[in-house]
Amino acid sequence: MSVCAKIERRRRQPLNSSVRHVFRRMSQTEALRERFAGLSTETLRDMWATEARAEWAESLLRDELLARGIARAELDDVASHREEIAKSAPPSARDTLWKFGFVGRMVALASTAISYFLFSSLFGTRVGTYSMAAVFAVYVVILIRRVFFQSRFRVSGGATVAMIWQSFEAVLILFALVVLAATLPLHA
Repeated sequence: MSVCAKIERRRRQPLNSSVRHVFRRMSQTEALRERFAGLSTETLRDMWATEARAEWAESLLRDELLARGIARAELDDVASHREEIAKSAPPSARDTLWKFGFVGRMVALASTAISYFLFSSLFGTRVGTYSMAAVFAVYVVILIRRVFFQSRFRVSGGATVAMIWQSFEAVLILFALVVLAATLPLHA
């Protein structure tokens, strides 16, 4: 096979993944530059202060802010205080509803089942039931503290009702576990 034929054959082969990655990165970079160009300087400053992003996107945002006349020292100062800025930001209502309300409930219920089987096999049914109540009580305390913390910030009416309902349900489940533990016979 001649050298020209090898070159032609190689040219017709699809690009390997590293080359595709470079082209994809270039298209992402151009798209992000266009997006930054369409935003106001105040919006870009807010993004710089609060949002996390990939290193290459960070450098693009920094370049855009520098091009708009923001001082390098100011950007460095804000970047060094990002953690404090993030801590002062209001918590996400979605996180409260989904992570603490739904996922937390599933983890708590699985943990109560595990604690029941473990403690009831070692110490009896009553101790197993008490352990269920104790494990679920920890979840209820965590959920209610998060809902109270979330209530300090502005949340939609539907989200508020859902958070209150989730807390109420959790308290009812805990109450049922405590009643179950209290009504078991002593020798169980």
